[in-house]
Amino acid sequence: MKHPITPVAYGIFLLFSLFLLEGCHRFSPTTSVTSSSTGYKIPSDDSTLYGVNSPFIMPYNRIIDAAGKSVSFGDASAENHSLDAVLLPDKKTLAVEDRYGVAFFDIQSQQLISRWDYNKGSSVRGSMSSFSGIKAIVYHDSTYIFWGAGGRGKPNSYVMQAVWNGKNARLVQTIPFEAIAPATIALPNEVVVKEEAGELYLYTVLNGNNQFVKVRVKDRKVIWTVPTGVAPFGLTILGEKAYITNWAGPVPDATNGFETAGVPWGSAYIDPKTGAMARVRCQ
Repeated sequence: MKHPITPVAYGIFLLFSLFLLEGCHRFSPTTSVTSSSTGYKIPSDDSTLYGVNSPFIMPYNRIIDAAGKSVSFGDASAENHSLDAVLLPDKKTLAVEDRYGVAFFDIQSQQLISRWDYNKGSSVRGSMSSFSGIKAIVYHDSTYIFWGAGGRGKPNSYVMQAVWNGKNARLVQTIPFEAIAPATIALPNEVVVKEEAGELYLYTVLNGNNQFVKVRVKDRKVIWTVPTGVAPFGLTILGEKAYITNWAGPVPDATNGFETAGVPWGSAYIDPKTGAMARVRCQ
């Protein structure tokens, strides 16, 4: 399931209004608007989706102009996305989860150190990262990184565990999850890793199964599983409480008569006037 796209119509209208009223003004902190005999023009007017300098023209009328430095990495021939990031415990390395691997950057030099790739010497070739969640923890003097992924075969969902040695990452193991019908993929999203009584435990939400799961890392044993709302993706644990966000709200009750519509596996409450998701909440 995909992240919702933020509406941009208001921003476009505001930008257009500024052009009419203000004339030659700065488009962004790094790009200026100039006038010529052909009218107003900015560098992005005749750029393509393959530009290497900011601002970047994106599909669906979106423009991205980063406040900081923009860097490129990964396979340019594949559709790639930066999904999530975590600062490693050494406080000098940033791990960026992308669609086909994890990239590691030195935050001082702002340079790419290395990148772990599903398709380069990996036992999970053909897999892709899920849309949210990468965590790091120091355990027994080693830095471990965890994130969710989906792939081919059975099981087709797992949480990845890699170890970072300061120069590169190595896959330690995959923690598998079986899909529960009617879902065809369990799809772990956000992960939380905690050390409890000397043992390392993993908590994750399964987007396809509508479940919240606790797993002991060393033997991949499921300690418990509880139901969630429809399509959970976000997870935070504070003290003894877990907070979970669901893309499609609570699981519908067929007896209450409220309007529902189909989602990939099951159904969800909708607003009958708009057809949009209704009763979306954090639980």
